Amino acid sequence: MGRTVLADEKLIENLCDISKSGGFVPGLIVGQCAIPNQKDYIVHLPITPSPGQNQDELIGDGNPAVESYEKLLDIDESAISEHARVVTRMLSGGMWVLGFFIVGPGDLFSDKNSLVKLRAIANKIHNCTKGNDYMNGKDPTNQKMILHFCSISKKYTCKTIEMDNLNSSIRPVDWKFKPYTTSWLQIDSVLDFDWLPPFFVDHVGTKKKLLECLNKFKEHLDGLIYVINGNFCEPDQLLNTIEKSIKENNCDDNEEDNHFNLMFFEFMEPPKDDNVEDALVIEKTSELRFNGILASRTFVHEKATAEDAVKAVKDDFVRSLASRLEMHWQTVEEPEANNEKSKYFLRSPPRRILFKPEDSEIAFSEYLFEGESEDEALPCITENLGFTNCQIIVLENDADPADINNLEEDVDIAGSTDGTSHSSGRIKTQKSNSFLMYGIIAAGLTLILSLLIHFLFS
Repeated sequence: MGRTVLADEKLIENLCDISKSGGFVPGLIVGQCAIPNQKDYIVHLPITPSPGQNQDELIGDGNPAVESYEKLLDIDESAISEHARVVTRMLSGGMWVLGFFIVGPGDLFSDKNSLVKLRAIANKIHNCTKGNDYMNGKDPTNQKMILHFCSISKKYTCKTIEMDNLNSSIRPVDWKFKPYTTSWLQIDSVLDFDWLPPFFVDHVGTKKKLLECLNKFKEHLDGLIYVINGNFCEPDQLLNTIEKSIKENNCDDNEEDNHFNLMFFEFMEPPKDDNVEDALVIEKTSELRFNGILASRTFVHEKATAEDAVKAVKDDFVRSLASRLEMHWQTVEEPEANNEKSKYFLRSPPRRILFKPEDSEIAFSEYLFEGESEDEALPCITENLGFTNCQIIVLENDADPADINNLEEDVDIAGSTDGTSHSSGRIKTQKSNSFLMYGIIAAGLTLILSLLIHFLFS
């Protein structure tokens, strides 16, 4: 049985507009797989920007200018794969780059040379998105869809290709443009890093160590239990059948019908009898801790199960953290190993914002470094997804300076002159000791003043 694809009919209008440019124009297919019923939901078809395209170059209706290629063979495969990598980072959990489209004349699937080019593009995208497991770029089907929209006849054809065997024959896809009747279910979740144990490392901040932390984060996340709207659910229970929490009288019922809250908990076993002799002493030069919260908002199709929802949220947390750390280690320098001031240090990875296009139930992500405003994300959004008018949703704010000060006052620092810690206890900084000393002095002065007043008036 072949795959069935449902897409909003307004997307075919976009393809018709693209075809006016002439030549060949590539882009990506973004959507969600609905395994196991082999149905896919397409949410967006962003045009791939050319390598030298100016972000500020817009056409009359405010959309990015379309640059077409004279021949199919002229299309830059690397530009499409890089576009897929960037767009994957902007998707919420449960969404993937499912393939690519080509707008241009002719019948690409009947021409041998064109087929070779199409396979090469699919392979380039696949190798790019599967290379980072933490970004969850590899969709569950292990296939890539290829949509061709003929700019002359205005007809479209979609095929799919197995990525494990590029020599396999391409298969037809039942692609349908229709009024979008899919009701998207929104899942909100928040993850507090307080439950995450510290990571003992030799050198804090290296890319290799951060990848190890991502792996441990993912493993720890898989071990948590969950509730949806306060209910323990069977994995195969349909999400839209889960009971809603009691709403306040002033809530809009229609607005809340498709909204769900998912919370994770760690199952804690009762502690065993303490045995100091069995204690494990770990000697490490540094400790890496994460602080703060991750906020998630994901979207799943109307037939999704509780298991689908949980997987989408977990993927979203991992993809979000991986995106931040990837952007972060590209912009920071390693601390000097022998620098006394580098015994402990704080770094602020980018925060996440969501932007929802007009007339869309789906939101996309972008990341801002500390001090950057939401407006600074618009050029990247316009270039890679083609959206110009969006509702900005801020789920996370810049780090609170008070929280950072608290971290500075309570950190793991070296327990010996060689920088190796021999205990798990925390050593207060000089700043905390100063506050304690000031408190003792103030109490002493108060006592002396009280005695003087007592003797003067007695």
